[in-house]
Amino acid sequence: MECLLLVQTSAAGEVSKPEAFSDAHVWTIAVEFKSSFTLFVLAVGTSMFTSRWRLLVNGAVLLYCGLQGYRTAQFVAGMILAELDIIRKQSERLATRRQRDPLLGEKSSPSNSARRYQQFDWAAAAWGICFVVGLYLLSIPFLEPVTISPYVFLARLLPAYVASKNKLIRFIGAVMTTWSCVNSRAVAQIFNSRVAQYLGRISFALYLTHGLMIRSLGYVLIWNLRTWCNAYVREETSLGQFVFIWLGGYVVLLPSCLWVADIFWRTVDVPSVKLARWLEQQLRRPPEWKP
Repeated sequence: MECLLLVQTSAAGEVSKPEAFSDAHVWTIAVEFKSSFTLFVLAVGTSMFTSRWRLLVNGAVLLYCGLQGYRTAQFVAGMILAELDIIRKQSERLATRRQRDPLLGEKSSPSNSARRYQQFDWAAAAWGICFVVGLYLLSIPFLEPVTISPYVFLARLLPAYVASKNKLIRFIGAVMTTWSCVNSRAVAQIFNSRVAQYLGRISFALYLTHGLMIRSLGYVLIWNLRTWCNAYVREETSLGQFVFIWLGGYVVLLPSCLWVADIFWRTVDVPSVKLARWLEQQLRRPPEWKP
């Protein structure tokens, strides 16, 4: 039944309906399912193109998806960023080879002022600023029309025919943040740490199990905290009571969600991946096979 609902809510042009699933927290699965098909068609259809034509086609699809909605456009933008990252790495390798080529001769040593200028990594600073600006754009509240004072100016810069300016600003922030993470070593170190790598491994398991934890342990915990604080009515809850309930809920619920996600990752996610890889090996023809 869940698979049937997934296919129905993933149809082209259809808006994903959270109520179609038993857990409304996993509504993005339909969006990812539909967008993954879009990337698959693009990857297969442009696999024999040169990078220039592939970027041109993907850019046109990005523009079309952006006019329809920004969910699938984000996936296409990620595909374009991946292509640009490959081109950047190839250019860096080519530049490194040219510097090591003995036929080019020895370069003249830069002056002291040039050395001091080169010591400051301007590119790293630019990517750091891009990362911060991207986070700022991603922090725009979910309100349409945009009425929050720091973001009203940005909304006015957009054309009048853009209906969902909130979503467009958030889309631009997502692209800036992702691209700066790829190019900035300082930012990449944050996501390459052991804690970030572990959270990345259990992220899908946490995504699937956090709704169950909130509706079970979370609701019971919040009710007990409200009872202890004698704060049954939201309008009559003081700031101190709210902070106590909020912090108390996080202290108990956050490690519990991580623990359940870790169990799900070890017992369900990892074995499922191993099974899929085993099936792939069984179905794939051997390398020495010839038609």
